Amino acid sequence: AAFGDPYEVNRSHEEGAELATKLLLADMVRVNADHYKDLAKRLTKDLAKECARAAGWLAMLASVRGKKDAAVLGFESKEQVLEAALENIQAEALRPLRVNNMQVLRRWVRRYKEEGYVCVIPSTVGNKNASKLEDEHIRHLMALMGDPHKPPVTTVTYLYNKDAAQRGWPQITHVTARNYLYVPDNRRVWEMMRHGEQSWYNEYDVTIRRQAPSAPDALWVLDGTPLDLYYQKRVRKFNEHTGKWEERASYYNRLYAFIVVDAHSWKFVGVALGNTETAELVARALKSAINTEMVLPRQLQYDHGSGIGAQEWLMKSLEIYNTATRPYNPKGKIIEACIGHFQNMVLRYFDNWAGGNVTAKSKDSRFNPDFLKEKRDEIPTEDQVRKQFEQAVNAWNNLATKDREAPAEKYRLTQSVGKKVDAFDVVNMFWQKRRKPYTYWQDGITIEIDSKAYNYQVQDVGFYKKHIRDKFQVVYDPECLDFIYLYQNDKPVLDADGEPVIAMQPELAPMALHDHYEGSRTNLNALLSMKDQVKQDTIEEVAAIRRYADETNLNLGARMIFKTDLNAAETRVKAALLDEDDHDLGHLLENQYLD
Repeated sequence: AAFGDPYEVNRSHEEGAELATKLLLADMVRVNADHYKDLAKRLTKDLAKECARAAGWLAMLASVRGKKDAAVLGFESKEQVLEAALENIQAEALRPLRVNNMQVLRRWVRRYKEEGYVCVIPSTVGNKNASKLEDEHIRHLMALMGDPHKPPVTTVTYLYNKDAAQRGWPQITHVTARNYLYVPDNRRVWEMMRHGEQSWYNEYDVTIRRQAPSAPDALWVLDGTPLDLYYQKRVRKFNEHTGKWEERASYYNRLYAFIVVDAHSWKFVGVALGNTETAELVARALKSAINTEMVLPRQLQYDHGSGIGAQEWLMKSLEIYNTATRPYNPKGKIIEACIGHFQNMVLRYFDNWAGGNVTAKSKDSRFNPDFLKEKRDEIPTEDQVRKQFEQAVNAWNNLATKDREAPAEKYRLTQSVGKKVDAFDVVNMFWQKRRKPYTYWQDGITIEIDSKAYNYQVQDVGFYKKHIRDKFQVVYDPECLDFIYLYQNDKPVLDADGEPVIAMQPELAPMALHDHYEGSRTNLNALLSMKDQVKQDTIEEVAAIRRYADETNLNLGARMIFKTDLNAAETRVKAALLDEDDHDLGHLLENQYLD
């Protein structure tokens, strides 16, 4: 509207170049008049026309969003438009728009969408006399760019200039804003604000290069992770439409794995699988490692996971130097990299591979949904997945590459620095102690281990009477769950003979005569005898207390509880009646003072 029909003006090369210069610089008047004047002086007509031509290409390409837009231009797809544009732009050899390949062209289109045609102004021209910002201005700019809503640079510049006009600060262009924001010292700060601490950690956290352990068993690293192998199982679900329970197949289930890795060789020295992350799984993984090698490492490293945290007692009892890594700090644990290589080099070749983390950037780290769906009925059962994992661990430990020896071979070639142990030592090490106390109820103590409930009772009248509804810590051997020890204040509870109290798993008493077996009646009679004895002892103890209460006049009632108040009320009534004549004091005093 300001300069006339561009098609008419562009019939003349000179007029077209002049128009291009004006079109490129028109909005600079609104943004920064001094900057505009400088550009108008220093931007030649030929360069201005090339800038306009480059901006025209980018504007056209930015407008093509899909097949429909491409069809308007006579192409079948957006990709064909880009290919044709790349060939023509390279032929024109525009100085402001140098593109060597398709990737560079796409990057230019993205810049144009963010910055507009200012992006094609050469930096030697656009930034020569750009306004120099003070520290306060830069902080304001960084605060806008660091907003978690992630505004583009164009929006940040607009908002900055809007605030700057009210504060009397200099106006800036998109290019100036970008140049200040992308100074490394500034970008390091606003990227944490904008993308979060974890993203910042991946890009900017200082990496400490460390020397690997020089010998086997100098350092073991323990960590848990969902096992990236799917298994299928049958589940019962209630169908609300039919009102019946139905059995269905559930295909995409995963186990949880705890893995112990020797940091020197990257050998998996111990593993354990379970349905969830539990303290028992941690103990089984460590016991597997120690049983396999019959050695204790010099040092054990682990994170702050809930399962490991619940094994504080075990970690101390192993008498190993323990070092806990910082939370959410995978760089601090070589096991993160080790498990990643294990997945990429071994697990991915199973048909039921579940892929890596859902946030994985690489497409190669994700499963193929079509392939997995096609193979769904062939997904193995839980027992089969356990065997797969055993095969995978064996393959990893014996897998050599051009960059490293097989972990098992490397572990074997160097003398261990660990402490040798025997089978008796291992048994004593792995008694488990629950941190949370359990209440001893009428049916004993019930604890849950690997999602299964176990009940324990002490079939002793004296213990039951003394400790019913008392709280205990429990200590048990995960390999033998027939009995547990009871602790209080980290010390074992002792019986009358000074021996530790043992709670056993009771045999269930059959309800039906049909289900009785040899010896079941004897067990039932013993329980009934204990039941009657506890009740009879309690009745006798109650009778003794009641006799004491009678002898000491402790039988409570209204006259007992409020004796003082009643006496005072009686005195007041008597005093009032003494002032009157002809009254039967006995009759009047009988109940009146209670009103």
